[in-house]
Amino acid sequence: NFRNLNDKIITTILATQPDQLHIGTYGKGLYLCKRGEDTASRMVLPKSKGSRFISFLEYNTNNKELWIGTFGGLIRLSAVKATLYTNNPLNPESLVDNKTQTATFDRFGSLWIGTINGLSRFDQRLKLFNLYREFKWQDTLLNNNVYCIYEDPKQNLWLGTISSGILKFDPQTETLTAWPLIKTLGVETRSIRAIMCDHNGQM
Repeated sequence: NFRNLNDKIITTILATQPDQLHIGTYGKGLYLCKRGEDTASRMVLPKSKGSRFISFLEYNTNNKELWIGTFGGLIRLSAVKATLYTNNPLNPESLVDNKTQTATFDRFGSLWIGTINGLSRFDQRLKLFNLYREFKWQDTLLNNNVYCIYEDPKQNLWLGTISSGILKFDPQTETLTAWPLIKTLGVETRSIRAIMCDHNGQM
């Protein structure tokens, strides 16, 4: 029970070590909670408009880096420094949009970032982003507000969108397959907030 988090809206929690938690909040930044302490310490991060709104946390166990998604860009936090990545309209190799919503590491170590305006892949070696802004299927432009990402065993990325259902993205061919309207058990929806797979391979 961390007393100084009682009035905060918590958006995401990640255990980066057995004895510590990183807790993201809506509008109040990122906090570090350590076992045995009764207060959480607010972390000092690079500032930009919207960066106090934390959307996701991803931890790279290989290089011990924490990736922090915000509404003001993407923050890469290592033991020695924090780097803020933002969209630059004049640079096609920058983050596709500052309002990030979700991310996942694929099996090759690339970080895929879902935003309100498309998908980005961060190239760890070249330190640049690949952009996927236009989602098109059967000559129809689809909603590109990506809310969740799941990588299947065949390296396809399944994207949950706010109003275009589920999209399957093949990174090798950069092609999309869409299921814009999901119907199951009497429920119809075009908004997908989470995608998971069970032990039988069913999503």
